[in-house]
Amino acid sequence: MISNKIFWIIWGIFLAYSIFLSPRHNETTKSTSVYIRKLMLGPWNNIDPYVIALFWFLGIWPFVYMSVLLVDGQNQRLNGCLASLLAMALGGFILLPYFALRRSETTKQFRSNLFVRIFESKLVTILLMIAAIGFALYALKFGDIHAFLHEFRTH
Repeated sequence: MISNKIFWIIWGIFLAYSIFLSPRHNETTKSTSVYIRKLMLGPWNNIDPYVIALFWFLGIWPFVYMSVLLVDGQNQRLNGCLASLLAMALGGFILLPYFALRRSETTKQFRSNLFVRIFESKLVTILLMIAAIGFALYALKFGDIHAFLHEFRTH
């Protein structure tokens, strides 16, 4: 098992990057809130499909993690349900502290409520897989990797 200290170090590096090294808003970049609103609601006509796919992957993966954390995180110091909901709001930054605080050996049985059963269902798994594959194919078919790299460097 990876040492908990490594999770804290990686989290600190990501946090430092987001504070000190992430691209800043200036005259040549679009306003971040306008850009995110456009990614969420459209129109997508001026945004590279790789950027769109990556943005929506960032929405799909918290649901994938939620499927795991709802069961695994019931007996942890930081509840897995809370960690997954925070990951939806704050991004993956919250998952590293969750993993650092997580106890690897729990002997208690988990409670299978409706919420857990929904996220563990094959239907949810299939829907998430279809969405992920669909966005990946959309990016590969219609995307321009050079435009994506430009957007990545400036946003």
